[in-house]
Parts: sequence; structure tokens; C-alpha cells
Amino acid sequence: MNKSMLTAALIAMLLTMLLSVPAIAQEDEPFTDSITASPDGIGEKIDLSQYTLTKMDGEDGGTLADFNKYIYVDVWATWCGPCTGEIPNLLASQEKLGGDDFTIIGLSIDAKLEDLIKFFETNDQHYPIFHDADAWKAKFAQDFKVHGIPALFLFAPDGTLIGKNFRGTEMPQLLEDAIKRGTEDMMDARMEAKFDINRENFTELMEKKPYDYVYKGKENSGEFWVNTAPLKADLSFELTFGELPEGRDLLVKVYAAGLLDYVAVLNGEMELDAIHDFKVDGKTFSSEIIVPEESYIVMAEAVLIDPADPENESSVKHLRAVLGGLGVKSK
Repeated sequence: MNKSMLTAALIAMLLTMLLSVPAIAQEDEPFTDSITASPDGIGEKIDLSQYTLTKMDGEDGGTLADFNKYIYVDVWATWCGPCTGEIPNLLASQEKLGGDDFTIIGLSIDAKLEDLIKFFETNDQHYPIFHDADAWKAKFAQDFKVHGIPALFLFAPDGTLIGKNFRGTEMPQLLEDAIKRGTEDMMDARMEAKFDINRENFTELMEKKPYDYVYKGKENSGEFWVNTAPLKADLSFELTFGELPEGRDLLVKVYAAGLLDYVAVLNGEMELDAIHDFKVDGKTFSSEIIVPEESYIVMAEAVLIDPADPENESSVKHLRAVLGGLGVKSK
């Protein structure tokens, strides 16, 4: 994966996890010294038996694990225009790939079951449709941080999440390509990252500054705490995975951005460069890093690379953690 593709992946991650510029804590809220974050899930093996299903007639539909094939889970609702707009592409994918090895699964989060039933009075059902009355609070939606729909997730038969949000008329081909790749070059892995700021003289290094920015076409303004000098921080990882794929090295990369740069990344107006990168030889890692002045957000990712071609990061396992905004501190 080249630099622009990596940046696109980071932007996609940010947009998925943080659909809007994150709310800033009120001044009476404490600063969090350590933040533990989980990965975005690509390449992670999920226990799909924990996600129970309810049929449109209210009967038990088993669990996602019961399908024991590649499944493309479409979290959607009948009131969502973009969701219903994807149905022709979902139907084309089911027609091309559906069978013993693959199926689309529609997971409706309509608040009212009757709305879903009414929808299929005038629309054909060509793949399994289930309903979750908990809507946005449904376990699947909560676990996979679904904040906007449609949200689509491709799982291998063993539960490994191997792709997300293949949309548009190219959906059938994108799904076919992802299924052919399968879990190649992916680790069944989890990452926890902890970010500890050296508190010595910390309060003196914080300042409240005004910001004006435009995000998604909307003008915003406010005041945010930022660090007025570089901060020392301890960064540590605990990585859980099996053997590294042959010919791959594990690299930890750290990114930092001020608020305005962060918004520019979300708006697709700039790229981020890593401020640190470290080769990881084992399953734990720690290092002291320097967080640049006026950083608002710090991100870290663990990525597999080909040491013979460091720019080649295609079809690899990415684990990312947003470690939190620095600009939250009451004096």
C-alpha cells in the first residue's frame, strides 16, 4: 500500500470511528492519563455465535455463525435512501456469488418491524433478512461502531472480518476479489495501546485557544485545550497474534495532528506523515515518544510490511487505535 492508499485507509478509519469532530470534554471533566483502544477489526477473528438473529416473523433465526460460509452483512433500514439504493448491487452480488459458499445477510435496524414487513410487500426478498428491534443499540451495531448506514461487513467462514463497505456497481467484483484473497497475509490479532503522558509540569503546558474550522461544509468554532510545548509520552502495546506471515515484519507507526490538521484530514484535504515508526520484534512494545506541540489527536497503528519492499502494504493486517485528544484539560 503506497502512502496515498495508507492515508486513505487512515481517513476511512477516522471517518468510521469518529464521524464528526469529537466532542471536547467540559472543563470539569478530568484528563485521562491512559487510554486503551481496540483495533478497527480487519483481519480479526470474531465469534459470530454471539450475534443472534430474529426473522421477520419474529421467530428465532439462529446466529451469524450458523451460516458457516462467507457472509456479507448489510446493516440497513427501509427509511435510509442510500441503503435501498445499494439493493440492486446487493442483488447483483447475490446472483453472482450466492450459493453454498456465500450469501448476503440483511440486518434491518428499523425501529418498527411493520415498516420492514411493509417494505417487502412491494420488494422481492432474494437473500436472508433479519430484524433487530434494538436498532442503533443492537449488539452488532454497537460492537462494530455503526454510526451511519448502510454499513457492510464481509466475514470468512471462520469469522474473520476480511472487508468492509464494498459499495456501488463494482460490489460483486470487489467481494469476489476479497473472497479469493481470504485471510491470506492476515493475522488473527488484537492490539491494545496505552498512551501515558508525563505529568510533570503538564498543567503549565496547556493553553486554551480558539479555533474556527469547516467540516462537512459546516462552519464550527470553539475553544480547545492544546499543549503549548512538545510532550514526553510513554507508548506501549500489547499485541496478541500467532506466527507472523512468512516474509513479513511488524511495524508500529505513530501519527499526531493538531485540530485544524485533523479536520483537514477528515475533509480529505491533506495527508498525515508518521511522526515515529518502530520495528516490533515481539508481542509487547514500549518506547518514549515526543508528541509535537499543539497536537490534538494521536493515532497509532500496527502494520505488516514486506521488508524487501517497505512501501508494499497490500493485503496486510492493519490494527489501529485512536489514542485520544490531548487538548482536554482543566486548569
